[in-house]
Amino acid sequence: MRITNFSIRRSVFPIVAMILFLLISLLNIPLKLIPPIEPPIEAVVTSYPETSPREVADKVSKPLESSLATLPGLNNISSISMEGSPMIILEFSWVTSMDDIKYQLTET
Repeated sequence: MRITNFSIRRSVFPIVAMILFLLISLLNIPLKLIPPIEPPIEAVVTSYPETSPREVADKVSKPLESSLATLPGLNNISSISMEGSPMIILEFSWVTSMDDIKYQLTET
């Protein structure tokens, strides 16, 4: 009866007690709220020594982009042509099997 009367007279006490209990519970229970995800992105990097970025783009990046554009589930292709090496970034849809894509990339 004493706890009940005390809680009725001081109505803030039960609310503060519940909030403290909730905080202590949340800190002690390990929750995995965000699962680990790997975005479906692959990068293709090649080298073409002693060439300018324009030559790399014309002779390497564009032909590679056109051959990689046939990969299934591809959403976006972007490339960066630097002196002596192009880098092509491939973005796929989330349902695409990246193991199959990696296999197809090694075959081409």
